[in-house]
Amino acid sequence: HAAVTRSSAARAPRACGACAGRTRACARFATCRAMARSGDGWDDDACLACANAVTKNNNGFKWSDAEGGDGVESVARRMSPSGRCSWCGEETRHRVTRATGRRGTYLSHCARCARATHKCERCAEGFAKIGDGRCAKCAGWVETWTTSEAFAAATRRVAWCSWCGEKSSHVRRGTRGSDAYECMVCGGGTAACERCGEDAEVMRKRSRPGGGSCARCAAAETTTRRINIGGHVSVPTIGALAKAFKRALSRGDDAATATAPIATATGSAMTWMRARADPVRWVMFPGRALEGGAASYDWRGAPFAGDVADPIDASVTYRRTLVALEIRERRAHTSCGGSSAVGDGRTSDGMTTCALRIMRTKGATNGDDRCAGEYFVVYVHGNACDVGDCAMEATKIAVGLKAHVIVPEFPGYGVTEGVAHEESVNAVVKATVKYCVKYLNVSQSRMIIMGRSIGTGPACWITRMMCAQGGPPAGLVLQSPYTSIRDVASGYIGATASYLLADRWNIRENLAEVECPVLVMHGDKDTVIPFSHSQNLLEAMRVANEARAEGEPTRPASMNLFVQEGCEHNTYDAEQHVVLPVMKWVRKRVTPAVIEYLTRKNADERGQKALEPMRCRLAAESFMLKYSNRFKGNNAL
Repeated sequence: HAAVTRSSAARAPRACGACAGRTRACARFATCRAMARSGDGWDDDACLACANAVTKNNNGFKWSDAEGGDGVESVARRMSPSGRCSWCGEETRHRVTRATGRRGTYLSHCARCARATHKCERCAEGFAKIGDGRCAKCAGWVETWTTSEAFAAATRRVAWCSWCGEKSSHVRRGTRGSDAYECMVCGGGTAACERCGEDAEVMRKRSRPGGGSCARCAAAETTTRRINIGGHVSVPTIGALAKAFKRALSRGDDAATATAPIATATGSAMTWMRARADPVRWVMFPGRALEGGAASYDWRGAPFAGDVADPIDASVTYRRTLVALEIRERRAHTSCGGSSAVGDGRTSDGMTTCALRIMRTKGATNGDDRCAGEYFVVYVHGNACDVGDCAMEATKIAVGLKAHVIVPEFPGYGVTEGVAHEESVNAVVKATVKYCVKYLNVSQSRMIIMGRSIGTGPACWITRMMCAQGGPPAGLVLQSPYTSIRDVASGYIGATASYLLADRWNIRENLAEVECPVLVMHGDKDTVIPFSHSQNLLEAMRVANEARAEGEPTRPASMNLFVQEGCEHNTYDAEQHVVLPVMKWVRKRVTPAVIEYLTRKNADERGQKALEPMRCRLAAESFMLKYSNRFKGNNAL
């Protein structure tokens, strides 16, 4: 297991010499010499043996399964068993994550729907929903395993949820005769409303047994009670009932109602104070160029929020939403009278920013919309626009790549507060990546980091960090990049820039540590950031790779240059000069590299030639969000 970083820590990330998977030392027992899984969403504290998932012999080095077989293949069989999933009804693999309870009972995740499962207590072919004990067949919900449409019809019902307010699928829980359901969006326990009947359009909360009313019936009861107190007719008016029902079902994950808390390292207070006092940040981040710097959108996401139909496939829809992120310091402490980091430079609570999220969905025959994106693009925009100005270009990227897209907002831009500088922008981009992984269940190996103009600096920085931590993204796209901020300033004020300016966002150095394919796009008529910067980046990578020792991997894996002929810095055609070259690059460079990466991690995926859509979430689950009414009434800030 070779070290992949320069860190000398005991649990520093490493790479397995056999499968190239990311590992780190087991932390359960000091005498254990095995390696735990790490990277790409895995961060185990213990190895598989210390977690009671597999057994070891006395010397502690050879792995063996219950049947006595030794070697990598036996471990792979036990770590990825195949069977029928009680969530989606498909025959698929279930990746074991850890042992639960006694030896032999494992928590696993379905490779198709990403839901938590475990081996059925009665049969050998089924995997039960976590907590049920029996699979769907043994529980009596289906007579036999059949097609996904028939399975969904027997185990699901589409209705409004009284927990999250979304119209979603509700799956059966427990055994035959039970009225327990679970919402597929928020995970809340639901049941059929007693007042509406079995064919109800709204499911009630299953907070306590013995019955109850759904949100619509509860709103009707509340309205009727208020009218009776006033001495009027006891039948609620249609308008009052509609308003009460809308209030009961208005809890989504958009920025107007909810905020996603993100805990991450944002840097020390001294670093933020030094960055805010730096006069160069006013040149780096002048604000939106149009309309005197006013925001082009509001906290409700108007005017870009809504659904956009796919121009080719009528069953595909792109959902554009504005989401709010609250970035908090992960290592904050008050032992010296104040926190070690101050969030946005004003309070220890952190800063609230937002992001434009575009989710590619595809309708199913059972009425349940599913994620249909092959990749997740994190797009970091330039310094003269906000996310509202990028909505159209981001939508074209989502349509062209058949991907999901998220565009984080810089502090002080759009409707957000704060001051944009190197530290704050890095914190926002890092928090956006963590939001995708934590709240939307996105795999880092399916992420494409994309930056334009000054956004290429933080884009390359976060890519280097992801590679160093063992979870490299699928690719990196740099549009009109620069070698460093100091080099850009030298073109305007001469050699004195090297003495007056700090070395911010040195892309030349960060690219040397990137392990994924890289695409550079630059206009040959660009006068803001000359085309020579991209040429220097390619030459620096060529020289660095030639100087590497024999057998050392090439970094980046591949680097391609697309010249935007006749284009200046801000005058280019998004479809011809951005979307089409990125589509060709993804097809020739990124997809083969991702398939090779997945094949190394799992032998069952050998021979596949195309990627399956990601099984991430369409929206953040409600129990993970923080709801507030502070944004209501502020249409334009």
